[in-house]
Amino acid sequence: MIRPQPSLNLNAAARRKSCLASRFGLIVGGLAACAGMLGREGAQTAEDASTSVSRLAGRVFDAARVRSIWREPRPVPIAIRDGAAEFEVPAHAGPTLVVVATLARGAGPKRVTLRARPTDLVRPPRLAADPPRHLPEVSAGEHPAVAARSLPTRPRADQETASESASRPFWILVQGDDPAHAGSYRRVEADRRAMGSGCEVYVDRDDAELVSDAAAGGLARTFDNAVDPLTRALLGADRLPRVDGGRFTILLTRRVRDARLGQGAVDGFVRAADFDANLAPPFGNRRDMLTLNSALPDGAYPRTLLAHEYAHAMLLMLKRDGRAGIGASRDEEGWLDEAIAHVVEDAHGYSRANLDHRVSAYLSRPERYPLVVEDYHAAGLFRSHGCRGATYLFLRWCVDRYGEGLPAALARSSLRGVANLEAATGSSFDDLFRRWSVALFMSGLEPGRKQADDFSTLNPRGPFDDWELAGPWFASVEPDDAGGAIAWTSQPTSVRYVVVEPSKSAGRGVSIAIASTADAGLQVTAVPLPASMSRLNLQARARVDANGRARCDIEINERGGTPIRLSSLAWEPLSPGADPAATRAAHGSLDVLGIARACGTSALPARGRLVGRNVELGKPPTTGPMILKVIGTDARGRRVAAWAEVEVEPQTRHAGPIASGGTPPA
Repeated sequence: MIRPQPSLNLNAAARRKSCLASRFGLIVGGLAACAGMLGREGAQTAEDASTSVSRLAGRVFDAARVRSIWREPRPVPIAIRDGAAEFEVPAHAGPTLVVVATLARGAGPKRVTLRARPTDLVRPPRLAADPPRHLPEVSAGEHPAVAARSLPTRPRADQETASESASRPFWILVQGDDPAHAGSYRRVEADRRAMGSGCEVYVDRDDAELVSDAAAGGLARTFDNAVDPLTRALLGADRLPRVDGGRFTILLTRRVRDARLGQGAVDGFVRAADFDANLAPPFGNRRDMLTLNSALPDGAYPRTLLAHEYAHAMLLMLKRDGRAGIGASRDEEGWLDEAIAHVVEDAHGYSRANLDHRVSAYLSRPERYPLVVEDYHAAGLFRSHGCRGATYLFLRWCVDRYGEGLPAALARSSLRGVANLEAATGSSFDDLFRRWSVALFMSGLEPGRKQADDFSTLNPRGPFDDWELAGPWFASVEPDDAGGAIAWTSQPTSVRYVVVEPSKSAGRGVSIAIASTADAGLQVTAVPLPASMSRLNLQARARVDANGRARCDIEINERGGTPIRLSSLAWEPLSPGADPAATRAAHGSLDVLGIARACGTSALPARGRLVGRNVELGKPPTTGPMILKVIGTDARGRRVAAWAEVEVEPQTRHAGPIASGGTPPA
């Protein structure tokens, strides 16, 4: 069943403080009443005393409430008024994480500004209203592991006769931008090379030498024995409406790379048109099917894609169940459809090769990537890997918080998108986003201090197969009397992380102001961070050597007064290209020993500095800058990181100054 979850509720504590203040007010009122018996002069004196006591009481209770609110690491939801928020952080606090989200959907990018200045006046912050809560409207059924054991057994393949011939044509959309034009499709002649109890594997006749019978048979067995039963269990699909009434079809062809599905090539896809019995060829294939790249080597990656694409297909079939009739569109919105497919794919455990670069891309610049995108094709974001990383991380957290039955609840609902998620979880989208965005930063920060809303099945600050995750990138701001400021542009339903340092003036707090447009859907959450937490800074300059290899000079500084043991220096393209293979070729890392060889040691002392020269990064990215990140652990086990965005300069160009890992251009 779906588990209801608590929200960030500080208003109850505020009400308790208000009650105590009222009791104190009774004492003050008693003083004033006594003064009435002392005559005019005595009354005036008592009135002055009463006023002074009232002011003192207000300051006392304000101070008490401030201390009760700003307790590390407790998130503080800040109220928004007319697209702006302002609050003060007390002098006793350490650095403050400010999580700034723009949640307006359907609107364009929004400009956001954050200013920080020292202050002597620290008031209790105005808190955001408690979010609405309701019980989930959809039951998720039993745990998938139990459901998987209760699935009906399919007849063996040798007990059935194939309803199709051993060869047949398929049509793939490969050219033009008009899917309604017959000339946009290519006919592919394919032969059936394997048949399982629940699937048939067809191979493009032109690719016959690329796929052995053993590989085709292995794919069919993987489908029958693992992918189909586990996906059914995860999505609660005890029965599926079939447009063709037969086995599920898997087509292997190199033509998948030519498919016109958006920007860039793909290695697999599912087309809704193929499931529509009313669409005749070439516009649809009238089959329940998916298509994979026949040129992929046999191994974990093709099976990962099989699990991902089959989740798309099953979700499509469930959404078009008999409640609406086959072909009646109840298709899930693009962002949630991809999120469900990624969570299902990950549950199979073949590999994370379809996820790692996407998750890392999102964490490197989260404000660039919208979470809620109804139609990736229409938005021009079909191959936006950062967007896909966002969807996976968001739904992965939701499943961690609300139970493994959540994907089934979403798949079996007639609702779509945000409305579907809110009904299944019993929480508003804004509340889910606030809690998730905080958990994304705080999870794994202090291993021995787990919070209720942390990720439980994923560490955003740990290894993710061969990729090193470092939590979300953040900017640092030093408060000053001029109002130290940063500004940036955020996409709809995206988030930016800013760490505001304490005031350098002894005994002074920090005033923080965030502003955007009134229609931005601004959401602000502040989180006090440990005062002793180390802060790293990374600077880098990169170039290409005579052999075409990228090399860089790096400088790493510790700014928090805490020594660090560096564990990894990793690099990758800032914006992964459409082809995952090219992204992998430009990705790499150094471990502890590699850092020690490059910098002389991996031990960074408090307020210390390490320099590395001519560090080889391998093949440079084909487009755009690189992102470098250095990761380390302090004496308390906190995992901290710093980033630097660098352009890879040609060898012939004069090397400029080392690029800072601070705030990049907005």
